[in-house]
Amino acid sequence: MGLKTDLTYLRELADGSNDFVVEMIEMFLDQTPKYLSQIDLYLQENDWESIQGIAHTMKPSLSFMGIATLEPTVMSIEDNCRDQKDLETIPDLVQQLNQTCEASYKELQEELTKLK
Repeated sequence: MGLKTDLTYLRELADGSNDFVVEMIEMFLDQTPKYLSQIDLYLQENDWESIQGIAHTMKPSLSFMGIATLEPTVMSIEDNCRDQKDLETIPDLVQQLNQTCEASYKELQEELTKLK
């Protein structure tokens, strides 16, 4: 199983600042589980507008963490919710999002340990 994260882009943004990298990883690890549980809640309520908003909010942090495999997933969630189309695909897309984020947490925790 390959790595889920690629911090190349984040390191470029950080311009040599380990503190910035640490701060961004910590923010991702803090916020992402909250976002995912909100999505799960909204999914039960078929609140597509709220799911779309959270998916949109998550995009930059997924890019910063280099979780490229999720870009099409998050785009589909956002687009389908906004356009109210293919809504039956949303639960599977959300499951992919959850699983990939879960897998990335361990990698990011290990990276934090190296940086601190």
